[in-house]
Amino acid sequence: ILGRVTISVGVSMLKPGDDTDSLIERADACLYAAKRGGRNRVVCEADPEYVAETRGQVA
Repeated sequence: ILGRVTISVGVSMLKPGDDTDSLIERADACLYAAKRGGRNRVVCEADPEYVAETRGQVA
């Protein structure tokens, strides 16, 4: 018996000049933003949860 199952998803969009690593890196960052936001969430790089997180980072 599995019990309660939840899912968190991170979505990124292929942009001109992207390579596989940059696309997956953004999807991964969205995934962790979804996990921090709670269970059963999908976060896209256009969502406020992801945008606020990336603005707070220093390059």
